Amino acid sequence: MWFLLVLALMQGVLEWLPVSSQGQITILLQAIGGLDSATIFSTSIWLHLGTLAAVLFYYRRDYINLLKPVNSEDKLIRTFLVIATLSTGIIAIPIYIFLRDLFPFILGDFLMLLTGFLLTITGVVIYLTRRKTGLKEVNSLSFSDAFLVGLIQGFAILPGLSRSGLTIALLLFLGYKNQTALKLSFLLSAPTVTGALLVDTVAGSGLVFNIPFHILLLAFIITGVIGFLTIKYLIHLAQSLNFSYFCILLGLITILILFPLTFIGGSLNIIGVIGEGITWVYSVLRDVVLVIGPLGLFAVMIIQAVLAPIPSEGILILAGGAFSLSYGFPAGILIAVLTSGLGGIIGAILSYSISKFGGRPIVKKIVSEKTLESADNWFKKYGGWAVLIGRLLPFIPFDAISYGAGLTEMRTSSFILATVVGIFPRSLLYTYIGYLIENSLATGNLEPLYILFTSIAALAILLVFLYKYYFLDKRNRNKVNSNNVTGF
Repeated sequence: MWFLLVLALMQGVLEWLPVSSQGQITILLQAIGGLDSATIFSTSIWLHLGTLAAVLFYYRRDYINLLKPVNSEDKLIRTFLVIATLSTGIIAIPIYIFLRDLFPFILGDFLMLLTGFLLTITGVVIYLTRRKTGLKEVNSLSFSDAFLVGLIQGFAILPGLSRSGLTIALLLFLGYKNQTALKLSFLLSAPTVTGALLVDTVAGSGLVFNIPFHILLLAFIITGVIGFLTIKYLIHLAQSLNFSYFCILLGLITILILFPLTFIGGSLNIIGVIGEGITWVYSVLRDVVLVIGPLGLFAVMIIQAVLAPIPSEGILILAGGAFSLSYGFPAGILIAVLTSGLGGIIGAILSYSISKFGGRPIVKKIVSEKTLESADNWFKKYGGWAVLIGRLLPFIPFDAISYGAGLTEMRTSSFILATVVGIFPRSLLYTYIGYLIENSLATGNLEPLYILFTSIAALAILLVFLYKYYFLDKRNRNKVNSNNVTGF
């Protein structure tokens, strides 16, 4: 059931994107096996409880104004939400009752095939309406518009049809401004999700409550917290990027894989096949690290730190798995940390020296100008802490930090100290993850991996958005205040 927590994390992120979070979760729940179709359907609905709390809190002022409208615009929005929610029930409730009775007899592959087909439809709808916009605002809302939006939203109970994607598309088609359509769609999500939960509680089989209460509670907390932290930026991302291609591609892949199996016969666990493929690739690469041994790892880390042909995180994970298998735990982890750390330090010093004495023209022959510009911005942002922060954070190009430091006035001793302090905790973290992967594959117990990756992902998202909410906002406020200071 720890996989449910991973899905809760996904729900908290995907809910704000027009990719049908219910469809993605339905595919994953079906693919991992162990749950019947009826339970999957109910669980995918109940995972929305956390994002319901998030949207209520994020738009709390708007909802308070709707309860006690202070102007005509609030009254129009309230009327729109009431009519759209009621008309949603006209379509959604019959579909729900039909699916509730049908799901126990639906084969898993057919459920995934249906979801893939509906995801493709979502992608096409988003593609056709994405660039549409009109002039209508809230004061143009009408009974017929609200009724139509509710009807189209009712179909989103089908896994694979995006609620936000369909409602925003229809509002844009009806001539509303992009911002107005976005706001109305997200305000409509709360009463819609509340209605879906009530219907599943009253008319449903209650299969979701077979899941332990503490798991459901933890999933609710994860979904709510992550949903609240990501809503602002992912709504902006949804406006900036075209997610129609993602929906169409994923839908077509699902259809092409499952169509022959569903109607000709047979069964295929997609996640199982993908998992076996990833395991095979991991095993091959891990065996390569076993062959080259500690000295080979030392040399690879030097090369990686100078040229960065592949992410150092991947090398460290493979080293943790390989050496813990060869030398046992914790000796293997210690060997991996020391050899990779020392190799990384020497490589970093070489990169720094090339940059320090060769200058920017020489460095541009090794790395791109774009990489150097990113490094310049990094050092402007963090100053003297740039090297240490860059070593600790994941997926920050190792060589870019080293070359960038050489182009600054940072002292060599300070650079080496920051690199040494930052590189060993980084090496320990990723080699330990490699040990956990190796141990999980050997024992067949994936629960520790689920817990680890869920915790890391949740912590990473939490730190990123806390940084954006508080650190950047505070700095921007200070700039504004300093600019507003006037003299005599």
